Amino acid sequence: MPVLHGLHRIVIRSRTLFLKSNIIYVDVLNVLQTQNNYGQALYQAPRDDKTSPAGSRLHGLLAQPCYTSLAPKVLHNTSTQQIFRHRLCLRLCSVFSRVSRSTFSVRARQSPDNNMRLLRTADLTFHEYEGSSIPPYAILSHRWEGEEVTYQEFKHRTAAIESKSGFGKIQQCCQQAQEDKIKFVWVDTCCIDKSSSAELSEAINSMYQWYQRSQVCYVYLSDVGTSSSFRKSVDDGLPVTLSRRFISRIMRSKWWTRGWTLQELIAPVSVVSYVNGQGSWVKVGSKSTLLDLIVARTSIEGDILRGQEVSSCSVAQRMSWASERETSRSEDLAYCLLGLFGVNMPLLYGEGTKAFLRLQVRSL
Repeated sequence: MPVLHGLHRIVIRSRTLFLKSNIIYVDVLNVLQTQNNYGQALYQAPRDDKTSPAGSRLHGLLAQPCYTSLAPKVLHNTSTQQIFRHRLCLRLCSVFSRVSRSTFSVRARQSPDNNMRLLRTADLTFHEYEGSSIPPYAILSHRWEGEEVTYQEFKHRTAAIESKSGFGKIQQCCQQAQEDKIKFVWVDTCCIDKSSSAELSEAINSMYQWYQRSQVCYVYLSDVGTSSSFRKSVDDGLPVTLSRRFISRIMRSKWWTRGWTLQELIAPVSVVSYVNGQGSWVKVGSKSTLLDLIVARTSIEGDILRGQEVSSCSVAQRMSWASERETSRSEDLAYCLLGLFGVNMPLLYGEGTKAFLRLQVRSL
């Protein structure tokens, strides 16, 4: 096998970072010459990956659930070229794992000096704040549906705009915040001017931090309804026990399948869930009271949901949390994970799955 005098650059192509079956697979497109002694070490690594010190670490890495189905492809391939390519793939996976456990935290890598547009609950007017001047606020987590109200529509609203279900959702959010004695709310549909690409990019790069700093996050499950007797018991302040059938309906909500709602579940300290009460919201629990159910539904560790830094989990684990989630645009599957990896990068809608490649590179 030729030695390239320590001159290498790794160019990675992602067919996508396969999330199905929780497998992470990095496809090596090429090895080009550049200044990097790490490449020479890869070429000169012993072939017996199981017995070498580096190989032992990789073999241990393969024992993780997300890599087990990858192991036969690596350890039983007899082609010299394929052995090298797979060894390189595994080294990259190992780098992903080591970097994710480094000392920096997601919080430390996010800038506090960003602008935020909030909606005042008392009169439904917008107010802009910067950095430490941002007041306490509640934040909404929901699924986008057919009648959402944009920033421009909300500013110049008419009777037709106010009749949209999206406007009613914003009103309910403001009403709940007032009951909780919170003067401001942030709702992604109307608090971001999406006609400005610069503002949209800043908002998406800041979103994890915004959810993290909120006083409370209201999760609205619009596709889960309630019976009249259940609503009456809640209105009367009576203790309510969630039936197994009702819990099953909550856990089957499409909210659990959306890409953006992953960070909206993890980042906030306080998360309270509401369902559709035919014109009003009905509270069904919080992240703490529903913790065991959420762990079972999402496979996210309980400590993470209690507030432990996501950087304590490997990249493989964090990727696995998103394995069953979907986004309307392919780029958003990468953009919705920026906060979970402590990554900031510009948005390039139209790049398709290349967004995931950029996320991989910046995660390194």
